[in-house]
Amino acid sequence: MDAKDEPEHRPVIRKPATGYWFEDGNVVLSADFGSAKKKGSPTELLFRVHKSQLSNHSKIFNDMFGLGDGMEQSSEMFQGVPLVHLHDSALDVKIMLAAIYYPLTLISIFDGNAKPLAKAIMLFRMLKKYDMTELMAEFIPHLTAKWPNSLSGWDRREDHIDMVIEDAQRDEMDATQEPEVYVPKTITITPDPVAAILFARYFDLKGIIPVAFYDLSRLDIEDDFDDPHCSGRPAQWSALPGLNYRSLLRGRERLIDQARGMLRMHSQKVPNHVKACMPGCAARYSEAFVLAMRLEEGNYDILRHLRHFASRYGGLAQDGTSHIYMQGGPCPSCCRELERGFKEVREAIWNKIPSVFR
Repeated sequence: MDAKDEPEHRPVIRKPATGYWFEDGNVVLSADFGSAKKKGSPTELLFRVHKSQLSNHSKIFNDMFGLGDGMEQSSEMFQGVPLVHLHDSALDVKIMLAAIYYPLTLISIFDGNAKPLAKAIMLFRMLKKYDMTELMAEFIPHLTAKWPNSLSGWDRREDHIDMVIEDAQRDEMDATQEPEVYVPKTITITPDPVAAILFARYFDLKGIIPVAFYDLSRLDIEDDFDDPHCSGRPAQWSALPGLNYRSLLRGRERLIDQARGMLRMHSQKVPNHVKACMPGCAARYSEAFVLAMRLEEGNYDILRHLRHFASRYGGLAQDGTSHIYMQGGPCPSCCRELERGFKEVREAIWNKIPSVFR
């Protein structure tokens, strides 16, 4: 074979990983970092860490290091300590070690936004691969907090997101010299339900899925992360698999139908004390629930819709004056009953979400 035909063997370039090279470390992990741009030499990133830290969190590493002296005798050495080659990318190893050494730096990747959640998926894959179940359990609450399992938690979440979006839009408007030609930027500060659904399905976090589906069911398909002019709450619509899309549409229609059925029932079953109230109160009570059945075209946010009705009549009840009745509305007492009724329907709808979105 001609010398020029022989494959060229380039030396491996080894680089210590910043922040993960501890002088008192007793094992070096190596991971592929690609090829150097200029010479094309393979590059490995080296992590000098502690066996005890890895063993405490991972059954895989605990078994590996449990071999004791036998491992050191059979392993390649680097600067006097065993060198262990991992079949993972350097980025994967780095995020796994960050979970061990710098866990607080990873909290932000569970905020729910699509790009950080991609890192969360990378992290959980590594934690799952190396059997770090307890470490996974510590991070899960940071994600589930974005997808609450109670209606009161959902309302707090929505209030917070509304405030964040309003502040962001105000800041962007203030920075624009010509508001009339202002085009809102994609809001990437809100949790992405598609990313959450994919994450939850991959790691079997079933409690997140129904709430994330409901969140997605309210959004406009035109508001996509890929659209630089997105003005609403965006989602990664293109990443949603077909079967999940069918579940989304079916669940959305079922929830709206059930909500209208509940509202219709309330409009037809007027409480006796409302019937015995001032003239016209019973009719106005029924009309309020009938009116709530009329959602604007494209509005599928039934929880927000009914929260508006509950707040409206709750505010009128607190007014406590007779001018509401004189202007054609229910009396203050019946306003309180309407507020209670709308809250009851909202709670019932919330409890239906897990059965309609799966």
